[in-house]
Order: sequence, then structure tokens, then C-alpha cells
Amino acid sequence: PQYGARPLRRAVQRLCEDPIAEAMLDGFTSAGEMLELDYSSSGGVLLRNAQGEERVHEYQEGQGIEDDDSKGSALDAEALR
Repeated sequence: PQYGARPLRRAVQRLCEDPIAEAMLDGFTSAGEMLELDYSSSGGVLLRNAQGEERVHEYQEGQGIEDDDSKGSALDAEALR
């Protein structure tokens, strides 16, 4: 495989968990309600709540510690030894 578990985990976090958490924190959806995620033509994540309202979550660089390549690459290389 080209990608391991860590990059896959970061992708799931960035593309699923982060948009869901933000939708819950700002009241777009509530615990227990259905929330549909889809791909937006703009490249973001399209969220649709139980009331049929839609919004797009755009991924922004530098939102997490995994985006700091100067430290992350060294840590990943060390973990592989």
C-alpha cells in the first residue's frame, strides 16, 4: 500500500470528523440527528442536515498539527525505525 494507517486516519479526521464537529458546535445539527456528507464540486465537504439545509465545509491548510511538515516528517521517520 502507498499510504499507511496514519495518513488515512488524518484524511478521515479532516474530511469527516472535523466538519461534523463544527456542524454540532455551531448548531447546524444536533446529537442523534441525521447528517449527510457528500463531495462538493468546489472540493469541500457538503453537509446536509435533517431539515434539508446544506452548507459546504472547505478544508483549510494548517488546521491541525499534522500539517506542520517540519515536525511531522521527522516524527513519522522516527516512528518507522
